[in-house]
Parts: sequence; C-alpha cells; structure tokens
Amino acid sequence: MKRLLPLLLVLLAVLFVFLSRHNAAVVPPDESGAASTTEPSAEPPENAELQDIAAYYAAQVTDDYSLTLPDGTTLRLCAPYAPLADCTREYFFYSDSVTANDYLRHAREDYSLIVGTAYYSAERAEAIRQYWSDFGPSWSYTYEGKADEEFIDYLCTNVVGAKTDRGVAVGDGESAVLTAYPENLLYISNGTEVWSAGSGEDGDYNEPPIVFDYALAWRPYENNDCRDITFYIKDGRVVTIEVISPYELRYAYGFDNEESDRVIAEKRAALD
Repeated sequence: MKRLLPLLLVLLAVLFVFLSRHNAAVVPPDESGAASTTEPSAEPPENAELQDIAAYYAAQVTDDYSLTLPDGTTLRLCAPYAPLADCTREYFFYSDSVTANDYLRHAREDYSLIVGTAYYSAERAEAIRQYWSDFGPSWSYTYEGKADEEFIDYLCTNVVGAKTDRGVAVGDGESAVLTAYPENLLYISNGTEVWSAGSGEDGDYNEPPIVFDYALAWRPYENNDCRDITFYIKDGRVVTIEVISPYELRYAYGFDNEESDRVIAEKRAALD
C-alpha cells in the first residue's frame, strides 16, 4: 500500500489540473440574451492581431451568391445587412465557439423570406475571445469595430419570382436550373440529411420545414469556398431557393456523389 501512495498522489494532481482547465469555459449569455465574453487567464499569443471584419466580408461579396426579390431588392451573401421593413428579428443564436460572432435570424411573418446574419457586437469589438481546447487555453481572431455589425450568411425564400443572378426563379421548372447551371450540380434526395431552413444547427429554429421532392444544389467549391445555392423542387418546379455560407462543406459526409452524377446526367440527357 505504501508503494502505491506516491502513484495515487500523482494521479490526483493530474486530475486536479485537468478539471481546473476544463471548468474555465466560455461564460454563457445573460438572461437577456446579450453576448458575453470570456476572461483570459493567460496572455494571448503574439499573432492575435486585430482584423478589419468589414473588409474581410467585402472581399467575398459576389453576385453569384445573391437573390433578387420581385420588388428589385438584391441581397448578397457576405454583404452588410440593411434591415428590411417586412422582416423582424426572429432568432438569436449565441455562439460559444472559436468564432468572434454570434448569429441572428430575420424573417417575414409567414417565413416567405428568411435572412440569416453573422452578428458582431460592439461589446466584443477589439476583445480577444478565449476558449479551451484539449491542450489548454486558445484564442480566436479579434476584430475592429465601433458598432454592432451584421453580414448576410443565409438567404431562403419561396416568393414566386425571386431569382438568382443567373435568372432561375421560384416557380421555374427544373430545366431552368439545369440550363443556367451546366456545371457543379448535385442531386439531393429528400432523405438526405442536410443543414437547412427549418432545422437549424441544433434543430431549434422556428422556421417551418421545406416541403420538396428533391433538390438540385449548385456548389462550385472553388478555393475552399463552401457557399452553395440549393433549389428545392416539388412537382417539377422550384418552390424554394436557399443561398448559404455554411461553416463547413455541405453535401459531403455520407453523400453518394456517384448516384448524384448519374441522376444529373440523366436529367441533362432528357433536355436534349
């Protein structure tokens, strides 16, 4: 027993260090839903420099990932969000991950238009967010900001006539999608599990699920750009268009690319 005592003391010391590290987690938001920050217990790394977040998003704005509504309003992924009169703030998702932003959701009352944004609060501007990994304290990037800023990272609409930059609109037949997007199309069966409107990252958004038979997704995936456009199709027509900048590549894990290629090829052949 005396021989085992030193070993037991060492094991207890290791356990104490482990628990002390992992109990210093991110401080949750308060009851009002306002975001809070962590309190660093160690010095940040030398490369934790401030980032101009507006410039970061501006460099990614392109018409390829946009939706134009029937009234002429055009919304683009990564562009600053200008509040829409008919959309109200629907949801706030507090992010305790390594990113420096939270997420907001704006929607029409009937959810015919949903706009998701990456939300950077003035409270977190010029603040280093600490999080804990298996190797101890780490830090996410920081950013410069003087006011609350929102950048569009999600668009979804079932408004007839709303269209993409290539002219495919809600209400068009599937042939319009196949013609306007002759490359990088994926066939998504109804049973495929994907992050989408009505599900949310944790399945807790209030939006109704999209009713569809199958979907066609345009995902060029160039230069590690994970953005995509998904056309949900019901009875041969586009019923919903979704434009998204996800945190990771969709339609990848467990997705049958060979089956998708076969179905797309058959659909294209049927157009000839």
